[in-house]
Amino acid sequence: MMDKIKIKLEFTSLLAISPQLNGNIIEVNTNSTVDQLLTELGIKKEHLTYIIPFINKKAVRRSAKLNNNDEIFLFLTVGGG
Repeated sequence: MMDKIKIKLEFTSLLAISPQLNGNIIEVNTNSTVDQLLTELGIKKEHLTYIIPFINKKAVRRSAKLNNNDEIFLFLTVGGG
């Protein structure tokens, strides 16, 4: 059995993620990355380019490792004109 860590997950409402998860503490595997989290949340590969992840209010790469008690915010960039 893999060890788990707890993180707080928040995201913009435009993301196709279960709204019940927004603002909640979730468990992920120890040594998980943002990219692995996005995969577990069901984000489509073609949408990953448009998501800017933040850990503890700092923009990070999707390869960033998650740590216990991190606060994750997923921001979806929106274009238009």
